[in-house]
Amino acid sequence: MSNNLTEEYKKGIHKEYLLRYFVVLAMFLLIVGVVAVLLLIPVFVSGRVAKVSVEEQLEQFQSEAIDDANETELSRTTEILDIFSGEREIGSLENILEAIIEARPSGVTLTSLTFKEVVRADQDTDEVRQLYTVTVSGMARTRNALIGFEESLDSKKHFSNVQLPVSNLARDRDIPYSLSVDALTQTESLY
Repeated sequence: MSNNLTEEYKKGIHKEYLLRYFVVLAMFLLIVGVVAVLLLIPVFVSGRVAKVSVEEQLEQFQSEAIDDANETELSRTTEILDIFSGEREIGSLENILEAIIEARPSGVTLTSLTFKEVVRADQDTDEVRQLYTVTVSGMARTRNALIGFEESLDSKKHFSNVQLPVSNLARDRDIPYSLSVDALTQTESLY
């Protein structure tokens, strides 16, 4: 097949071909872009809705957490005020402290006392017992002084379940110790 077209006409056809090629390519890219945007709109909207929902839940959770913390702090403060104002029957706490100090022999020092309030139900007698688990820490000059302190606490009517770990008796002199004891404060009937 012979080619009878002039060189200028061939260049014009080639330019027209390139122009049509780029127009079709641009149209294709434009259609793909429009379709992509249309398909992303629901994702964008649902993402915004989810973000707003999560922000609302977070705000609600934070306000509830703050309210819970405020209630806890308020109840603790009220309890402390009740103790100091004498409205709560806590005179036995003073008795417990006095009994611990009284039971301490010479050669035993107290460095810290920790009181933890515990309520236990006794199934045999149908009574609720309010106890303080008292952790006593300090230094004992000798092992015998520490054992004497444990026995003295065990013999007091305020105390039960005196626990002196065996590891506290490993040394002979200058013994750091920590013992725990249950101290009864109140008893109430369940019925």
